[in-house]
Amino acid sequence: MDNDTLRREIVSQYHDAPTAGHPGVVSTLFSISQDYWWPRMKDFVKQYVQGCATCQANKSDTSQSKPPLFPISPAHGATPFSTIAVDWITKLPESQGFDSIMTITDHDVSKMVMFIPCRENQGAEDMAWMYIQNVFPYYGLPDRVISDQDPRITS
Repeated sequence: MDNDTLRREIVSQYHDAPTAGHPGVVSTLFSISQDYWWPRMKDFVKQYVQGCATCQANKSDTSQSKPPLFPISPAHGATPFSTIAVDWITKLPESQGFDSIMTITDHDVSKMVMFIPCRENQGAEDMAWMYIQNVFPYYGLPDRVISDQDPRITS
């Protein structure tokens, strides 16, 4: 039996055995070093553990799954409702002929929200009329509209 085969067998006993539980490089190296030593043992153990199929299949994914979000900064000298965020609360029980609520939020100044009852099947044109009737008389037209790209707006 050559040296590499013997070393693999030793590392396997300290790493792969059911009682060992596939510890990481540091723990495996510490356990082996209590009983054995050979030149470049740390590199050998590190390569062995990094090449372990069981460890690779079960290790947790530490990479970010989504890109980070960047906040939308308020405009300098903004007025109320100059930047609004529009969204819908849907799938509500019907009440007085409405089954949804359109929310219009002042993004930059007050964070005030207006809740406007509506129907889920209403589109962008209906949204514009609801804005004209409920918000425009008090605050005028917005400079920017923020949405979550709802199909009612993007279509």
